[in-house]
Amino acid sequence: MPSKTIDLTAENLKRFGISSLTNSNANLAIALGGMYYGIKPLEMAAAYATFAHVGIYSKPYMIKTVKDAAGQVLYQHTPEQRQVIKPHTAQVMTQILLEVVRGGTGTGANISGNEAGKTGTTDDSGCLWFVGYNKKLSTTVWVGNNNNRPTYGYMGGRVGSSHLA
Repeated sequence: MPSKTIDLTAENLKRFGISSLTNSNANLAIALGGMYYGIKPLEMAAAYATFAHVGIYSKPYMIKTVKDAAGQVLYQHTPEQRQVIKPHTAQVMTQILLEVVRGGTGTGANISGNEAGKTGTTDDSGCLWFVGYNKKLSTTVWVGNNNNRPTYGYMGGRVGSSHLA
């Protein structure tokens, strides 16, 4: 039974735009973010933005419009969007994640009272995370050492979310 659950978890992560899954991630640790290569911060921010947009995932992009000197549009990005969860499910997730910021581990990101998010800390504080959003913005804050050494004495909720306020 666990392998079916793991397979469903991997499928859901892919629907939310997570591309770094490998066969080595096929274990129970995937439920806690225990992935061999981790998740790219941009992909994490886009996945959480899905909750703010009533379950519609939008693939991230860098350039919206390119115009020439005369103002003629040379390029206009066409958004890639798809419904990945039910609107009600997205609303429930937002209500849960609002509480993380209002009174849980992400209070450092409570700027206007409308932010939702999740903090995270890996073993030995090697990676400290905060992923948060409101109706207009989604962001990921990652703090760590590029040599994978621990950042002793810190947690994602204290460092990651406090960089936003």
